[in-house]
Amino acid sequence: MVRRAENAAERGFLLHVFHRLHKGRDVLYAVGKLESGATFGLMDTRWRPFFYCRVSDRDKVAQRAHGAELVDGELATVDGERVLRVECARVGGLRRLERQLEQDGIRTYEADLNFGLHCLMEAGLRGGVEIAGAWQPGTGVDRVYVDPQLMPTDYEPELALLVLDIETAPDASKVYAVSLVGGGPGDKHRVEEIHIVGAPADDDPDNLHCHPDEGALLAAFAQRVREIDPDILTGWNVIDFDLKVLQARFESLGLPFNLGRTQDASWYRESKIWGGSRMVVYGRQILDGLHLVRATLQTYDDWRLGTVARAILGRGKTLEPEDDETMPEAIVNAYQQDRAAFCAYCLEDSRLVWDILEKEGLVALTVRRSRLIGLPLERAWGSVAAFDFMYVSALRQVGVVAPTTGVDRREGRGAPGGLVIEPQAGLYRHLFVFDFKSLYPSIVRTFNIDPLSHARAGDDAIEAPNGARFDREKGILPALLEGFWLQREEAKARGDAVASYAYKIIMNSFYGVLATGSCRFANDELAGAITEFGHYILRWAQERLEQKGVRVIYGDTDSVFVDPGLAADCTAAAAVAAGADLGAEVDAELAAHIAEKYGVESRLELEFEKYYARFLLPPMRGSDKGRAKGYAGLRVADGEEWVEIVGMEAVRRDWTRLAHQLQRQILDLLFHDAGPEAIEQCAVEWVRALRAGEKDQDLVYRKSLRKPVAAYTRNVPPHVQAARLLPKPRGVIQYVVTRDGPQPAGYLTAKPDYEHYARKQIEPLLATIAQVSPIDVESAMKGAASLFGAEVWADLKRKGQ
Repeated sequence: MVRRAENAAERGFLLHVFHRLHKGRDVLYAVGKLESGATFGLMDTRWRPFFYCRVSDRDKVAQRAHGAELVDGELATVDGERVLRVECARVGGLRRLERQLEQDGIRTYEADLNFGLHCLMEAGLRGGVEIAGAWQPGTGVDRVYVDPQLMPTDYEPELALLVLDIETAPDASKVYAVSLVGGGPGDKHRVEEIHIVGAPADDDPDNLHCHPDEGALLAAFAQRVREIDPDILTGWNVIDFDLKVLQARFESLGLPFNLGRTQDASWYRESKIWGGSRMVVYGRQILDGLHLVRATLQTYDDWRLGTVARAILGRGKTLEPEDDETMPEAIVNAYQQDRAAFCAYCLEDSRLVWDILEKEGLVALTVRRSRLIGLPLERAWGSVAAFDFMYVSALRQVGVVAPTTGVDRREGRGAPGGLVIEPQAGLYRHLFVFDFKSLYPSIVRTFNIDPLSHARAGDDAIEAPNGARFDREKGILPALLEGFWLQREEAKARGDAVASYAYKIIMNSFYGVLATGSCRFANDELAGAITEFGHYILRWAQERLEQKGVRVIYGDTDSVFVDPGLAADCTAAAAVAAGADLGAEVDAELAAHIAEKYGVESRLELEFEKYYARFLLPPMRGSDKGRAKGYAGLRVADGEEWVEIVGMEAVRRDWTRLAHQLQRQILDLLFHDAGPEAIEQCAVEWVRALRAGEKDQDLVYRKSLRKPVAAYTRNVPPHVQAARLLPKPRGVIQYVVTRDGPQPAGYLTAKPDYEHYARKQIEPLLATIAQVSPIDVESAMKGAASLFGAEVWADLKRKGQ
């Protein structure tokens, strides 16, 4: 076929980069999408698998490097020694050579990087490209280029997404149906359809496609994927269930399992680490909806699709099992007896995933993150891989190579956690919370904390509290953070919440990466420098605030909680103004202190974050000491007020809804200056309602099984006792404590044990309040408020009881 000359460069996006054997050596391939919507493939024969070694090790490497080529260059190690580029014909040969050199004690550099990603780093490419050169029509893609010109560009593509969901026999030995829901820039991408094994019926909906057997269903499914031609395949647990099962069933029936844009078979690789399994579909990206939702750090009762969908969308699955059947059995029964319900269920599962991703903006967020860090979409949420790609790429710009993971690593004494200032328990009126905005990234920018600047620290270096030293010439990591910081501010200014969040999570991940052994740049001294600077700054803030006559009652890592000692009748507006003035004053003084002590410009920013009209820092049970990481307050902002609870029972999943609701109501009374009699009376009413059976729907505990039920032998906690009464227990167990012990919700054979709930779910909450308000807990628990509660409480206090 005649090759076509294409003079003008076109913008595109690299979706998948991989290598294949071609004429005796591994060659780089890629599949992407052009701005015009056309797909393209490319083969680049100019790269060979490579790594680096020190020039001083040339002779030793040459003795081992049979068939490899040693190439001199201008690059150097972090400590300044020139390196050789070692090029091999095959990736496998490169890996074997690296292992041999490691056994010989010879240090290598970048020998563990993925071949395709290594080439992208070297070329400065991050997904978006300008591509120019001759091309010809392809099979599976619209164009095929050989050795085109590639230049980096900032381009965000409009990608096509296809959600799939399969329904199977309980043991996944047969696929009954597949649903597809898709969308994208072209008409062919917008689909909602169901494929099912079975004979067609007169009342079938137009989007239902019937197939005579499982083999025909699977063949039609693969053909539809190729016709719809999505850039991204997704679903709920789609990697470890749907696609894994599909591969097994295709192979069992002797069908080629190829859902991609090349002639290569798609394949699955299992990992023992959660989220580490991988499905490779050449030319497309696989984004598991479950993984994306978990990456947001939001929490749900469990990670089942129905649970998450109800929390985000307000609707869940359309099929629920009867009391005497499991969910797989319910699906089979619907398939055999109620095809309309079965099809509705199957299609709704795909719709739920689509709607969750759309509402949360998770695909757009993943694309944005991929563009920022340079990794493919399916690897965009890996913090260590992201840091590696960005830092190695930046090192190359200054002529430096990175060590292979584990090489040139210096072990230290570890890094401390965030500083906690001992909490002072009590009930406060008017409380300020000051927060250091993005503390750890700000510390990195202020004190030039960076692997390269650490290695090249001179006589005039910045010294951290842990003794680590850093050169004053701006390092790579501070420069990366500064760029992200400015871009985030621009994104916030234009109202681009997706970009703003993407920048935020990337910046906040950098500290954790430096403290993670799997990162090639991990260093205890660097991580320790960041956290110990954090300790220093928090202590400095505490001392400076207290010098101004206010009281710091608590602090944790990047926040300080301050009792300003305002008059009881101070208005909220006046309190907020005072808090803002105090924060600005201390922030300016900190900048002056940093400049004087360290000779650098402070990038730290102390914000007046919150104002509470009333604030409770509860004591630990059985102690006068305050409880860290748990508090509540009457938050006031923008003319509105609400009870805000952090870390206490009302927001903890291991407490029942009974406790959640009661604690909120009591705190609301407390913060609005209700007397002890009113609080006692509230408690009395809740105890009465509990014992009368009026709160039965709020008595459910929820706790996850961490291992199979049979594995609990030495200690059998309540949720496991309840799980043993279920036919097929898994995931989160919902149970009620009854007079006959824990029983699974929905399977109760005895009445709830109301005394258990009174003593375990109500009494502890009242005991906490009793330490700051004179309520009589025992009277409330007996169902009668004390007429003399305040006097009795005061008398006991005077006697020291």
